[in-house]
Amino acid sequence: MRVRAPMPGDETEPRPRERGWLFAVLPIAVYALLVLIEMPLDAQQPTGYIAHHMHGPWVYPTHEVVVCMSILLIEALLVVVMLAARGETPLGGRAFMLSILLGVGTFLFAPFAIHADSTISSMLGWNFVAVSWLFVFALGTGILVIVRAIGWQVRLWMMTRRARGRRS
Repeated sequence: MRVRAPMPGDETEPRPRERGWLFAVLPIAVYALLVLIEMPLDAQQPTGYIAHHMHGPWVYPTHEVVVCMSILLIEALLVVVMLAARGETPLGGRAFMLSILLGVGTFLFAPFAIHADSTISSMLGWNFVAVSWLFVFALGTGILVIVRAIGWQVRLWMMTRRARGRRS
């Protein structure tokens, strides 16, 4: 048997698309849609600091709603694109990376929620749910990889044991 280096015609076929990205994206996308529907409806009533310190007529926070909805849409699109992309990084690794990025974003936005209306709290709630889901998904895929590797090692061990038994 002769071993040679890869030649120009030896390109391998691209890796097949992982099906798990749909399982990772679907809960986040559905929850983002629900928050996008809830956010403008919830902003109709003043809450928290604004409700207790109103002087004069209350004005619907159109600017805050548009900004928060835009940020949420950008984050949701980033998550969907990053999880749906095919690449060398495994799906669980991408989910973990996104959970870290969104977690940092949530931490940075949290101080703005102190005196803000309910729109920022809705966005922070979405971030918390997305970070939690992505982390749990990454953890689950990591555990699945370990279980599959252990199963493969056990099967290999059993095959070598059977082969030794036949030789005896």
